[in-house]
Amino acid sequence: MIDVLLTGVAGAMGRRHRTQGHHDVEELLTLVPINLRPPEEFGLDATLGNRTTAISVRLPIAIPDPIARFRVVHERVENRKSSPSVTMVPTLAHLISGSPRWLFRQFAHRASGSIDLIVTNVPGIPVPRYVAGAEITAGYPIAPTAPHTPVSIALYGYRDSLFIGLDADGTAMTDLDEFEDMLCASFSELVRAVRV
Repeated sequence: MIDVLLTGVAGAMGRRHRTQGHHDVEELLTLVPINLRPPEEFGLDATLGNRTTAISVRLPIAIPDPIARFRVVHERVENRKSSPSVTMVPTLAHLISGSPRWLFRQFAHRASGSIDLIVTNVPGIPVPRYVAGAEITAGYPIAPTAPHTPVSIALYGYRDSLFIGLDADGTAMTDLDEFEDMLCASFSELVRAVRV
């Protein structure tokens, strides 16, 4: 599912960059949190606590054809997921978390400085849920931005629908409404291409 989300985001980001006259930008370095749980622990059978890591993927924003873009995204994600460094990230994060606060802050600041955006998907719940007897009909995720990373995009599946949440630094992305339209157009384009 993350490959599809990244393909749609890459299409929208490419459109946004071209609209703003940035035709020379071909890739955006994207931080992608991924789930380390085995499939048997997905959904309702999941144990408490997160088991995640993060990979960085260069999103190909200059490929206009959505199917060709998906193939490149899929290959890059699979290559990053299979890297031995993926399983080391949680251990490294745990070690760094024990460092003095000033050192941890400096490390986090430097690490996020090269990331252009954050894109994540959260495995959702396939059955209806209720709050105080009222059925929950929608669930929009939020992925916070990080220093020097002005955009975060999250996908959440609930029942038979997917919900997308956008979070952006308003000083770095003043056209969030227009970007939302570009994102919808990019996903529509991808759906049409798959149907053909």
